[in-house]
Amino acid sequence: MSNIDTKSAEVAEKILSTQKNKETIVELSTGVKLRVTPISPIATAELTRRHKRPTPPVVMIKDIGRSEENPNDPVYVKAVKDWEMDITMGVVNLIIVLGTGVVFVPDTVDALESEDWLDKLEVSGVDVGTSRASRYLAWVKYIAGPGENDIANITNAVTEMSGITEEEVRNQADAFRDEDTGVPSP
Repeated sequence: MSNIDTKSAEVAEKILSTQKNKETIVELSTGVKLRVTPISPIATAELTRRHKRPTPPVVMIKDIGRSEENPNDPVYVKAVKDWEMDITMGVVNLIIVLGTGVVFVPDTVDALESEDWLDKLEVSGVDVGTSRASRYLAWVKYIAGPGENDIANITNAVTEMSGITEEEVRNQADAFRDEDTGVPSP
């Protein structure tokens, strides 16, 4: 390998190393800044493993003399939509809890350690939970990032850093639906 090739390889490695170690910060609509870190794909796999997709009901079709699944059953369609929402919210929660950390909170926003925002959410009927993680999750969702695009910006930054492309996320979501009918696939 020539001296030029060696130098080029060293420069390329240095650039890649810098990009891998580059800190990503997401600024929310409130001015709160969160550090973004990649999350383990095992976490999302475990979440989906624990939340089983509903199975369509089986109905007897007298004309053909056999039973078949009915993916158009309204109760099943609703159950699939609820399941999809549970998975989506679970992934968002994982992304926030495992993929972010507080860098900066402006004086205009209640600090995570404050009791004021907890009191406000309690009065509103929002159950925050008692663990540090559930408290952090509620603070990000309701106090630090209430803007229309805040959670989407967090999710996009973490999934990008985790090596998941927007197209892969879209393909996963599309896999749930039959393209012709829009009905959840069985």
